[in-house]
Amino acid sequence: MPTPDPLAQADPRVAEAVVAVEDAMSALGSRVRIILRDAAGQVDENLQPFGLRILRMLERHGAQSAGQLSECLEVDPSSTSRQVRQLVDLRLVEVTASASDRRSRIVALTDYGHERLAAIGPSSRILMQRALSEWDLDDLQQFAAYLEHLTDATVPLPPAGERN
Repeated sequence: MPTPDPLAQADPRVAEAVVAVEDAMSALGSRVRIILRDAAGQVDENLQPFGLRILRMLERHGAQSAGQLSECLEVDPSSTSRQVRQLVDLRLVEVTASASDRRSRIVALTDYGHERLAAIGPSSRILMQRALSEWDLDDLQQFAAYLEHLTDATVPLPPAGERN
């Protein structure tokens, strides 16, 4: 059974505005992917953008278990595990057993990982800051609230075979 189109009964102006938002977000997503790919390449030519996301999370929040990384990044643990193995091979992170739970593995940036992240330089890190720094504070706060609301509302649909 096909998923009903929520815009089928909507005011045509609303439908047009929703499509405009989708187009704008798609364009922004493409630019962000390019920026992330280029930044990852500055760390190591073999680093994938997902690996950069892990490195930046570790940089911001410190050592994490692989499970915490998967949960925070909303990805399958097997994907995190594969990426962490690559990051270990590139000497960007180290993995140790948790002191409190020997079954849990803790992922931490190495000194080399910190150095490589610093090598990215400000160009890729400040693009969004530069783009938003001239916005009015109220607009920024409202934009952040809109993005949070949209993120909360966009729960992925189950696979087609599992839908009612």
